[in-house]
Amino acid sequence: MNPTSKRTYSKHIYTLKTAVATYLLLCSVAVIGQQEDIWIDVRTEAEYSEDHLSGAFNIPFDKIHDQISDITRKKNANINLYCRSGRRSGIAKKTLVALGYLSVTNSGGMAKIIEQGIKKSTRSRVK
Repeated sequence: MNPTSKRTYSKHIYTLKTAVATYLLLCSVAVIGQQEDIWIDVRTEAEYSEDHLSGAFNIPFDKIHDQISDITRKKNANINLYCRSGRRSGIAKKTLVALGYLSVTNSGGMAKIIEQGIKKSTRSRVK
């Protein structure tokens, strides 16, 4: 192989390696971006057993400090909190932020969330 062919070959290999690295980076960003939301009902167990959002976990707001690790230890998890009016979920949000959770949303009251189209359920997932 002459020197010109070797340089051309090396350029193509470099271009191919760069393309593969870029593809893998974009794939990993896409997977990270597809992180599933965690919904936590911070009302009492009695309130939760009467009615709650489908797929939501139950951790009363005054126990969230001790029980959040039962649901997730990932500090970048997308956590949505709700209660009846938004007050208790606001308190729970402050607790989780103080623990270092980075993506916590006070979604407010359950009635407001249902109006936005999230189905409710009576299936329990008490923690």
